[in-house]
Amino acid sequence: MRNYPPERVWKTVGAQLLLTLCFGLVLLAFGEAYAISGIAGGFAATVGNFLFARKLFGSYSAGEPGLMLGRIYGAEIVKLLVMMLIFVAAIKWYESLEIVAMLGVWLIVHLTPGAMIAVKGNNQESKR
Repeated sequence: MRNYPPERVWKTVGAQLLLTLCFGLVLLAFGEAYAISGIAGGFAATVGNFLFARKLFGSYSAGEPGLMLGRIYGAEIVKLLVMMLIFVAAIKWYESLEIVAMLGVWLIVHLTPGAMIAVKGNNQESKR
C-alpha cells in the first residue's frame, strides 16, 4: 500500500482556490457579472479536481492495476459530472453569466495541477 501525500493535494487545492479568488478580484474591474462568472468557473475546476484527487489518491495496491485503472476512470467520471452540474447550475440560475469569463477561469484553474508539476517537478518517490 502507498498513500499519496495529502499535503500535496491540499497545496494544489489551495493554489486553485487562491487563483480563483485572484481572478475574481481581477475580473471585478470589468464588472460584477464577470467576477461571479469567473469564480463559478474556478469553483467548478477546484471542486472537480479535489474530488478526483481525494478518490484517486487514497490507499491502493500497486499490485492490482485493474483496480487502479477503475479508480482513475471512476474519479474522472465523478469529476466531470460535478463540474458539469456546477456549470449547468450557473447557466440556469445566474442570468448575467459571462460564459467566456467562466470558461476561461475554469480552464486556467483546471490546468493548475499540471502546471505545478511541470514547474516544480514531481516528487522524488515517483522518479525511481
